[in-house]
Amino acid sequence: MIHRLRAVCFLAALVTASQAQAELPREIRVITYNIHHGEGTDRKLDLPRIAKALLATKPDVVALQELAPDRAVNWPSGWHVECRGKLAVATRHPITRVDSVECDH
Repeated sequence: MIHRLRAVCFLAALVTASQAQAELPREIRVITYNIHHGEGTDRKLDLPRIAKALLATKPDVVALQELAPDRAVNWPSGWHVECRGKLAVATRHPITRVDSVECDH
């Protein structure tokens, strides 16, 4: 639960920072997923498969939890990525500032 709260606060900081730029689209599609270090529900380690499934939803922002630091996800060209510990955010929009915020429940 605490990881989810941290991810939401981390994501909120990124989205807020990007709002200072030129006008954003009217809608932003956000998807968040706990990737369990890259292991699928079939217990196979397959980051490209997970990335393909996430990108099939046509998100503007992807927030990942439990991303192992030694495992990278290959994002499409033009995407911006920020990682903090086991959290990662990838977005089609430029990331202008990143703040880590601890959230209490």
